[in-house]
Amino acid sequence: MPDDILSELRAREEEMEALVNDARERAARIREDAAREARALKESMASSAEAEAARLAASERERTEKDANQIKEAGRREALELREKGERKFEGAVSEVMRFLMESIGAPR
Repeated sequence: MPDDILSELRAREEEMEALVNDARERAARIREDAAREARALKESMASSAEAEAARLAASERERTEKDANQIKEAGRREALELREKGERKFEGAVSEVMRFLMESIGAPR
């Protein structure tokens, strides 16, 4: 009888060890799956962040180019206005000089 009890206890101990080993294997698979999913999520988030950063950089570059073009255009307009104003002043100065020269030689206007 004691041998039967010992055999039964050994059989139950083996069953329990098998259950513990099975639980350990399942836990290891769960950890591996969780780690794999975490890596995939991290890669996805990094990819999304990179895409968003690229989009923002492109948007900022476009805005900067637009601002630069507006500044250039304002500069061109101002340069044209100054050039026209300078030409008018030059024409006026030439007229004054011509009038002065004509008066100095006594020519009627």
